[in-house]
Amino acid sequence: MCNANQNPYFRDGGFTDVMNYKTTFSYVLLALVFVTLSHAQRKQSPSLFSEELFVVSNYSSRNNALEKEMHSIDALLNGGVRGFVFELELDSNQIYVRTPLDSLVSACEIMNPIAHMLNHRRNDLVVLFMDYSFSSEHIVLLLQQSGLYNKLWVEERQGQWPGCSLMTKAGKQLVLFTMREEEQNIPGLYYLWDYAVEPYRSYSIDPPFSGQYKNGRPDNPYVFFTGYNLPEDTAKLDIPYKNFKVNENPFLVAHLVNQWKNTGKKPNFIVMNKMRHDVNAIANNVMVHRVVRGLVTHNGRLLENVLWEGSVDANSNGAYSFPFIEGEDVFLKASKPGFELMPEEIRVNALEKSMIQNIIASPLKINTGLKAFYPFENSLKDQSVFKHHGLSSSVLFINDEERGQVAHLSDSQYVVLPTGMELGIYNHDFTIGGWVKVDTFARRDLSFLGTEQGYYRKGLHLQLRLQKPYFGFFSNDIMGKTQLQSERWYHLAWRYTKRSGEQAIFVNGVPDSKSIGHPSFMGRTPLMIGKSISMHNFFNGAIDDLAIWNRPLGDEEIWNLYQDVYDLSSVSLTDRLQYQWKWYAIAALIIVIFILTRMFSLLNKRSKRLAFSFPEPELPQQNAIRLFGGFQVFNKDSKDISHLFTPKVKLLFIALLLKSLKSKKGISSEALDKMIWPGILRKKASNNRGVTMSKLRQVLQQLEGVSIENEQEHWRIVLSSDVFCDYAECLDLIKYGKPASDDELFNRFYGLVHRGSLLPNIEHDRLDSYKGDIASEIIDVFFRFMKDAPGNCPPELIIKLCDRIFEADPINEEALKFKIKALKQLGLHNKAGYTHL
Repeated sequence: MCNANQNPYFRDGGFTDVMNYKTTFSYVLLALVFVTLSHAQRKQSPSLFSEELFVVSNYSSRNNALEKEMHSIDALLNGGVRGFVFELELDSNQIYVRTPLDSLVSACEIMNPIAHMLNHRRNDLVVLFMDYSFSSEHIVLLLQQSGLYNKLWVEERQGQWPGCSLMTKAGKQLVLFTMREEEQNIPGLYYLWDYAVEPYRSYSIDPPFSGQYKNGRPDNPYVFFTGYNLPEDTAKLDIPYKNFKVNENPFLVAHLVNQWKNTGKKPNFIVMNKMRHDVNAIANNVMVHRVVRGLVTHNGRLLENVLWEGSVDANSNGAYSFPFIEGEDVFLKASKPGFELMPEEIRVNALEKSMIQNIIASPLKINTGLKAFYPFENSLKDQSVFKHHGLSSSVLFINDEERGQVAHLSDSQYVVLPTGMELGIYNHDFTIGGWVKVDTFARRDLSFLGTEQGYYRKGLHLQLRLQKPYFGFFSNDIMGKTQLQSERWYHLAWRYTKRSGEQAIFVNGVPDSKSIGHPSFMGRTPLMIGKSISMHNFFNGAIDDLAIWNRPLGDEEIWNLYQDVYDLSSVSLTDRLQYQWKWYAIAALIIVIFILTRMFSLLNKRSKRLAFSFPEPELPQQNAIRLFGGFQVFNKDSKDISHLFTPKVKLLFIALLLKSLKSKKGISSEALDKMIWPGILRKKASNNRGVTMSKLRQVLQQLEGVSIENEQEHWRIVLSSDVFCDYAECLDLIKYGKPASDDELFNRFYGLVHRGSLLPNIEHDRLDSYKGDIASEIIDVFFRFMKDAPGNCPPELIIKLCDRIFEADPINEEALKFKIKALKQLGLHNKAGYTHL
């Protein structure tokens, strides 16, 4: 709704041209409806634009519509319409609007009634959707001429827009979307499909949803609904809303509410080619719903493709909204492959009012749900805690140039594994993946893994068919799109999600094919590597690092598997403690060592004394990373965990952090390997990187707001606002502040760098440029401060600043002069003379 105090659809008696009402009774009745529904709207007062709802006239519709709009702009506005779709044309610098009758009218003539209405109704807001092919500068000129430009909403920062009440309070009564994307970036003009989605047309009362839309990205916040417009030829179609009577046809409201429930997105713009007063009744029935909404985030970023069960059966993006009737019981449970969500569920008995519930997502450990892992290091042993070893007497193990030890299979060679029930994939989610290299595609089908059974939902066959990856439960299959080549390594992953019935195939970490609605695998017989269903589809080539999980991995996890980020043979302590009692003793020993280390650290700190009486600035010691004066990391409980960083892990972390703070792109895998593992073969370096990266991720779990991301072969560290890093803040002060001319900023700057130079105890030629650059910046700030200090600068502080400069430049003559002068001010003439010598 676009009025903070009233329901715009009914404030003028619902949509209809007032000339159609010829009796006083009609006016009285409509006035009563207006008062009642205005009161209902006041009780909700949405605070976000995504919770608003507008009736929109597709005024310039030429999309083969059966019906055309016959009402004037004034009549539409009086009837509660608060949005318009205009097709514009430019002729001799004059803009025209195409009317429903395919004629052209001056755009200023069209805009005048809109401007007049907004000038007299300060709490109202109108949304315009403009379709044009000329420069947007003409649109700005049109808005200026019609007096609407100053009313245009311009977002200050990207994110959720505020509700209409806040917009209109600021005098912003107009939102403008363009229907065509342009290179020009004019504030206040927003490309519609960067902000909204348009659902596919459906004639079902409960429209199915696969996670995709006809237009717009799934994570866009607003919904552009055109589903009630009749196609041009309806003579042979039984359309539920062809006879438009809301009171006699529950389809109209139920369809819209069910689509809302299935997508987690409220329909914001109900777009009609021809307006009827029934649309207002639909809008009101939608708006009386209570809303449960919130955000599902990881490290402050919205997740995508969140699955919901319970009171709804939905697939939403990270910003969700679900409708409920007042008094209805609510049960919502969200899931996202690769993540653990908190809270796990939302339960409300007899919901009374709208509510907000945000959900925080935490990545699962890659070993979570790992039921078997076969690295094929000269054996068929399962390296997971379950020890589901394979059985075979004929499989060969060869040494591959790229991947080292791998299994090689050919005709009649295969490996027998435990049953699907033992491996946790029977009637369950799962992910199965590994590396393959085919010798030759001599047959139609080459099996990666499967069962011998050939019955519906019992015949598992993950294979290559016609050189493309294939996913099947027997007559319940999908085929991939990528055509594989022989004598080349590929990472393949097959993922099944029971919640949505999704079968998904990934090739080299990237989604290749997806399909939903597939019933689960129900086979009970043993699984086999290199064979399935038919006796003639043996694998022909090499297989490496085959792994089986009884959960759907997230897209990022599968990408990282392709990148060799994870060390699957490294079993977590928690998993081992469940199976081997001796690990309890090891855990106890680790705790004792940690306590002793902490005690010695505290004693060591107490023994330190300041060289001067001038107080040192205090730095945060919670969730903190310090690089000046030595490498130190404190976890979220303010405990020093620096000792957990081994030399390689520390160097990897420093390389990622420094490069990420310098460039948003981060550092490439190749550059990392050359820096940390120079002169080592690519595969071994890649394996070492995966192991070290896994160890680094484990250590960083003790901090909040630190994540490692990988995109297009580039790695980077992302720090949230909850993390303190002295080097990062120092760069920000240099770039955005003026620490040399502001007492407060300089005190902060000095507090960051006073402990010493950058990473003094870590020597590496790749770090020299970082050390040199920041040292020069620090020296420059110190000198400018000492030359023109904004306040009284104590000589003790000058001595400290000079000593800090000497750490970077031991023979700096200018610093020497400042220090001698400060010593003389303190009366230390002998020491000043000694310093000079």
